[in-house]
Amino acid sequence: MYNVFDRGDPEPTPLDAREVRDCMYHRVTLSCSPSAGSACIVLLVHMPVGELSYARLGDERHRSVFTLNFNGPSLVVKKIMRRVRKGDDPSSMYILQAPWGDILQIWRWRSYVDSSTPVELPRDLLGHNEDDIDRYIELRTTEIEVYKVDLENQALVKLTSLADHALFLGYNSTMCFATKDFPTLKPNCVYITDDSFEYVNMCKHNWREIGVWNIENKSLQTFDGDLLTNSWMNWPSPVWITPSLFYLT
Repeated sequence: MYNVFDRGDPEPTPLDAREVRDCMYHRVTLSCSPSAGSACIVLLVHMPVGELSYARLGDERHRSVFTLNFNGPSLVVKKIMRRVRKGDDPSSMYILQAPWGDILQIWRWRSYVDSSTPVELPRDLLGHNEDDIDRYIELRTTEIEVYKVDLENQALVKLTSLADHALFLGYNSTMCFATKDFPTLKPNCVYITDDSFEYVNMCKHNWREIGVWNIENKSLQTFDGDLLTNSWMNWPSPVWITPSLFYLT
């Protein structure tokens, strides 16, 4: 259990690990499959400004990320990344190691908007707490920024382009692919799905954001039409998957 202090509350609120994830951690990345036991390292991006920590499966606490320098008369221990603020805190934050080796942080901002068309509710909800459901609200991405983590200078360097690469953001692991290996993907773009815990769970039947964010012109092309009108696209929230391909001999 975790004791979490909210602003203005004199006493902490006890939360279990599943609940605390939504107010303490932006993102979690695993070094390998959890089946590896203590060999699996969990890297966490903390709220609100993206501090990094890690833990092995089975550890009782997280540890800050440090480097050890043995090239000298004495051991030098250095924290890898301090707090870095860059304006308003993002709605979501993601981390991954890019194919070219750099560690990237991706910041995503969203805001609620009112739709002109109400969402259609399932028949079993009509007449039952129908007035408690906001059928017009939508959560839309307003900005995505990509930063390279400069460990040497303890800074975040904003990238203006992903060149011939594409990112995937959502509930599952953050992924980055070279578009030369996948010609149908759009370069310098971010493929996104809804991963706001609050919106997805409180507005189960509302519109889901699934689309492609263009980093160059800062625009979003949504996958509209029949695809997003199917009820199975609303709950649970869609995720990206990487299939494992194999050959039968």
